[in-house]
Amino acid sequence: MMNKFLLGCIFLILGSGELMAQKVSVSDDVSLRNDDGYAIIGRMKNRILLFRFRGNEYLVQAFDHKLRTSWSKEIQLERKNPKVIEIIPDRDDFTVIYQHRKKSHLVIRANKYDAAANLVDSTEIVDLGASWYVPPYSAVLSEDRQKMVLYAIEKQTEIIAYSFDLQNMQLLWSNRFKPANLNEPHDHEQIIVDNQGNFYFVMEKENRRSRQEEHRYEVYRCNQDIQTITVPAPEYQTYDISFAFDNLNQSIVAAGLYSEKNRGRANGYFFLRVELQADNKYLLRYEEFQAAFLSSISGRGVDEEKGLSECNIQQVVLRRDGGILFVAERNHRLERRSTGVERGYVGRDGGRYIIDYYHDDLFAYSIHPDGTTHWKTVMHKKQYSQDDNAAFSSFFLLKTPTALRLIFNDEIRNENTVSEYVIRGDGNFDRNSVMSTESQNIRLRFRDALQVGANALIIPSERRNRLRLVLLEY
Repeated sequence: MMNKFLLGCIFLILGSGELMAQKVSVSDDVSLRNDDGYAIIGRMKNRILLFRFRGNEYLVQAFDHKLRTSWSKEIQLERKNPKVIEIIPDRDDFTVIYQHRKKSHLVIRANKYDAAANLVDSTEIVDLGASWYVPPYSAVLSEDRQKMVLYAIEKQTEIIAYSFDLQNMQLLWSNRFKPANLNEPHDHEQIIVDNQGNFYFVMEKENRRSRQEEHRYEVYRCNQDIQTITVPAPEYQTYDISFAFDNLNQSIVAAGLYSEKNRGRANGYFFLRVELQADNKYLLRYEEFQAAFLSSISGRGVDEEKGLSECNIQQVVLRRDGGILFVAERNHRLERRSTGVERGYVGRDGGRYIIDYYHDDLFAYSIHPDGTTHWKTVMHKKQYSQDDNAAFSSFFLLKTPTALRLIFNDEIRNENTVSEYVIRGDGNFDRNSVMSTESQNIRLRFRDALQVGANALIIPSERRNRLRLVLLEY
């Protein structure tokens, strides 16, 4: 009976954690010396596609099932000042969202390409007019990746939004609105899009002890109309928070860490759910970190009132019953003066500095729909690097039909091992060794990995201006 309950609760069935064999494939080298950037499109028609760009040149490169170079093809965007905003893969095609000049006007366009990089559809999303200054537009995708909202903030006071159906290549709606006091600094601003193409702009206000009674979250729900949802949160200050949209239960959900007195430390977690089909009824529940939990992370003799410092929520996973699972990580950066003459960066005082990056232990909570703890667990790791923007640190969460797998570099160096935590439905886990990078000339960027199937992911490796793609299959 209990097993059936667990299987029904978790969004992705968290399995038994049995060790599975892995298959690892590594691609040919790709020189990045003259490139401005790249994006992994994904796997289509038994090919792995890579999008590369330099200046106004755009190239799609394909690799076969063994990651050998198969073909490459230049794609033509509008010639007058094209600028790519987003590349969105689907099962059998991908869409490039970009802006360009059309006569004196700035236009945002969508080009859809098949798995062979042939243009199959193209449409103009919006004509932004003749102004030579237009605020930068960003794209936010729905969970099913079929809807996209392009948005920009104009003059720090007004949000402009366009909702676009990627499958049918048509504009759903456009709107603009002015959230109250948008030009003031806020502790947390987040944007989410649901599978119908509705746009949610979330702001947190008065997240300070002196105004704690007025502490609240304001959600602006935008389509053809604008609706404002306010959630009071006067009990505590927010240390960190991450929002998501639960399309199955039509709810806005969030996992957060809260502070009682000192915003430099988290004293517990909280769960927020706003039910859109129940007149925006909301649930906000706080749970304090217990001494045993804090000790398992920070060591024995920890003062419970001090809580946890230097941690943030990295992933939120939805459960079918309306609950969530979140994964948080302890991390921080440290700037220190360098005694060398070549390393580091030059500060305002003319001194040369080194930045140290620390990405350490993980902890996960599974939370019931009523906000109570289902289970919690701590997973240890230690990662340290210098002057690399932590590109090779942290982890990737692979959602498979039988498990949640947190995959990461054991150490940030050239010769390294890759490990994983496999979380089971009861919160217990296994730690496995996945692969070794010894003598392979690869440095894996798990933060930029892409899941390309139920049991597979592609990880970019960058070393000495050379890119290699690594396909890991379970």
